[in-house]
Amino acid sequence: MAPKTKAAISGFGRVLRWKDYRPLNEAPPDAPFDAATFTDIKYRTKVVHFPKGEWKLKHLSVFVIFNEKKAWVLKGKEAAELLRHEQLHYMISSIAARQLHDALANLTGQANQDPTDTCDEISARIIGRRDHPGKPDVEGLLDFVHQRYDEALLTGTKHGINRHYQILWDHKITKIHGDSHGKLEDLYFFLQPGDYEIDTRPTRTA
Repeated sequence: MAPKTKAAISGFGRVLRWKDYRPLNEAPPDAPFDAATFTDIKYRTKVVHFPKGEWKLKHLSVFVIFNEKKAWVLKGKEAAELLRHEQLHYMISSIAARQLHDALANLTGQANQDPTDTCDEISARIIGRRDHPGKPDVEGLLDFVHQRYDEALLTGTKHGINRHYQILWDHKITKIHGDSHGKLEDLYFFLQPGDYEIDTRPTRTA
């Protein structure tokens, strides 16, 4: 019998504070918002090989890492509502990390499958791939969910400015985050354009 994969995930329930962010006097030129949260999702595993070449992942660890070097907030904009918006971005990334964890936890392969390449393909579909030597950058489902949360034409939060949709997204993200079976797909197909007829399309207030 193949050994059971020992799996762990860290950083999933982290609570963000404004002290985690680097204060800026002005936002970068390409950032029409007041704060930005960056997370890195990494994983580490060992592979056990069997006599006929089959393999199985073993000792899987997945990490959700808040990137304090990249995260920033405009000075004077450290409102509780904005921090909650950023917290939900982190929670979206945590959902992605859990989904990656579940996809890799009991992964097996044949002799003609390379474990590293197989894991990379799965990871790229879920969280994307950047700065990987010899491989093209790939946007994962996580990237699209972050974009929809902020920028969906009719139902996005407009980076937290649209309070109506911010409340709806907050409820949904919190629910999916708390559901051990919740996935990014649950968020990607949430509030698709056309679900609501009214779009206030607020402009940035500061």
